[in-house]
Amino acid sequence: MLLAGCASTPFTVSSDYDRAIDYSGYETYAWTSENPMVIPEGSTNRPSPLAERRLMDGIERELDMRGFQRVADASQADFVVGFSVGIRDRIDVKSYPTPIGFNTWNYPYGWNYGYAWRSSGMVYGQETRTTQYTEGTLAIDIFDVDNKRPVWHGQAQGVMRDRSPQEQRNIETQAIQEILASFPPL
Repeated sequence: MLLAGCASTPFTVSSDYDRAIDYSGYETYAWTSENPMVIPEGSTNRPSPLAERRLMDGIERELDMRGFQRVADASQADFVVGFSVGIRDRIDVKSYPTPIGFNTWNYPYGWNYGYAWRSSGMVYGQETRTTQYTEGTLAIDIFDVDNKRPVWHGQAQGVMRDRSPQEQRNIETQAIQEILASFPPL
């Protein structure tokens, strides 16, 4: 699952928002649709079919704890919520200078001084390391109903690792909490 298998500090979180919006009037929310999860183009893996309901429940729980009330009709809400889950395989290629030894040679040191050994210093080659990994992203988007435009975006992104189902749910919950920690913006 998405961020479910990330490491102990499993993800990086970021957010952006429209500074022209007065968020203090937001009280009610609804989902963008009955199935608000979007899988972005370019995702090389698909999330579990159980993920959408689990993530919806987590987002609802977090918004409810922040004092927002869910309504069934999106036209009656102050804002609507959608989210996307992206999972893709990545390849990281890094090249490093690698010391392979010293370059030394014998050369004339000067007139009538004979020969001396002198080192030109360390000689470097190049080592290339390739790492393949899977990256997961959970993005939550808030849209203003009156203005019909996006007003807030938050996301968590991290490298996925194999975890137990319970650990996966815990990481999903933590990701949702950390993403929504900056909503509404102050």
